[in-house]
Amino acid sequence: MKTIGQLVEEHCTRKLAQILYERAGCSQEDRALLDWQTAENFVRMNSIFVDSIVRDFISQQASEQISGMTQAASIIILRLDMAYENFDRLCGQAVLDNLYQMIRPLLRTPYTGIRLD
Repeated sequence: MKTIGQLVEEHCTRKLAQILYERAGCSQEDRALLDWQTAENFVRMNSIFVDSIVRDFISQQASEQISGMTQAASIIILRLDMAYENFDRLCGQAVLDNLYQMIRPLLRTPYTGIRLD
């Protein structure tokens, strides 16, 4: 069984690899593997950011669930939806705003035509 941190790290890697594919050209034949390995290594080197995403992911889900309650409860049971789609909805922009902006100036050959946005 994986921890929440491990799952969020995987989701950050997947999102960053997706962003690399969408925003940077690449001349390498096995593009998907390169994007994945680049994203995975960068995410692992930035565990402090991943830790903050874990906190944000949990707090955003808690806020959504609490705001849906009609009356005060003495006990709140938080049900985390760890699906990638939910992560992307809640934290995808943070990965773009932070991890992609940090990795963008570090990208070198075979990456080309790197978009700034």
